[in-house]
Amino acid sequence: MKNDLTNLLEKTKIFWAGPTSTWGLKKFLKTMQDPYIGSLFELSGVIGRKTVEEDAKSIKEKSEKDVSGLNFSKSILNGDIPHYKYETINGETQIPEVIFDTPLGSIYICSNNTRHLDQISYSARRGIHTLFEKPACVVLDEQGMAYDGQIKQLEALVETNPQVVIMDAEHYAYKALSQWFHKEFTKTLGNRKISHMNATIIEKDNADCQRNKNMFAIGERTGLMTDVGVHALSYITNQNAKVTPQKDNIFYGFYPGYETETFVRAKYDIFPERNSPFANDAIASIAIEKFTQKRKEPEKTRPFDSDKRITFTLTDKSQVELNFNDGTAYTISPSGNRTAITNTNKYSQNEYINSLKEFNDSIRTGNAPLTDIRNSLKTMHAIYDTYKVAPPSDKKNRRDVYE
Repeated sequence: MKNDLTNLLEKTKIFWAGPTSTWGLKKFLKTMQDPYIGSLFELSGVIGRKTVEEDAKSIKEKSEKDVSGLNFSKSILNGDIPHYKYETINGETQIPEVIFDTPLGSIYICSNNTRHLDQISYSARRGIHTLFEKPACVVLDEQGMAYDGQIKQLEALVETNPQVVIMDAEHYAYKALSQWFHKEFTKTLGNRKISHMNATIIEKDNADCQRNKNMFAIGERTGLMTDVGVHALSYITNQNAKVTPQKDNIFYGFYPGYETETFVRAKYDIFPERNSPFANDAIASIAIEKFTQKRKEPEKTRPFDSDKRITFTLTDKSQVELNFNDGTAYTISPSGNRTAITNTNKYSQNEYINSLKEFNDSIRTGNAPLTDIRNSLKTMHAIYDTYKVAPPSDKKNRRDVYE
């Protein structure tokens, strides 16, 4: 993986593919202006959907007076940061060929989910280290049925381009609590193993928001498993294990007017590989949903609000809880005594700082990142298998959960 042309004293040059989203303004731009990240990366250019004038105007409007967005708008309009427009090749939106004529070390792909495969492939085949927003690919076809064609294409890409860093920016893995879990806790288990993972990512959201309607749509080939399920399953696949869905324990809900699922309850069998912290008979339970405030019968065991937490039960009956609602973590003894974990503070509270640092370290050392594409592919296999054994289109797999 190591890029021999990268001088350790130089910054890593990075292109940003997809500059006009509100997400990008709120996350990526602010992260790039962090002094530490600024010492690692040089933003060499951006690729947008429109002309430089149109993208600059869109960025200015979406920045909502945020200084980073306003300055960025001026920089691309004045030509201080080169701006390029996506090209349409054979009907597909592609990264413009001209950027590969410039000194380019890496690229950050933040485009629509359906474009990830082509743009990852387009960059990696040219030896460009590639960071991409989840998911690695889509696993639904144009009719909303399980499809593994893109997984197979990515597997072939990885096999033929082993020298290139291809990293998933799946941000839950880089939250401070998750960094502690992956980099410290799993190395201190001794003879204990994780026997059960219970992941809850329940979100209060605006069902009338056009962005949500555009996201959870057959045309975007994205359901809630692809958008949010990746976060939960990645805690397993990033720790040397595979997961297989329990066919009779998968249920979906569809918010009225939405084309793909917005509610999932699922159970998985976990199959640990070498040096995995999971037990041989470990299982995972996942509860993910959007628009929880619109539920017919909210569960009495949780507040009628967003709830994001992951709990790991160990073979000695103790537990570890990562609570993303307030950023706290606890170990819980078999008798129920809770002890706060305090050493998560050594990691940045900005998950995008942590992920860009990991990306840079991987480029320079040649070590695989935590969210290496190979781990992402295990996650996408699990989601494909979920859709395959329990199709959301099958009424027996559906539940009427919304008002």
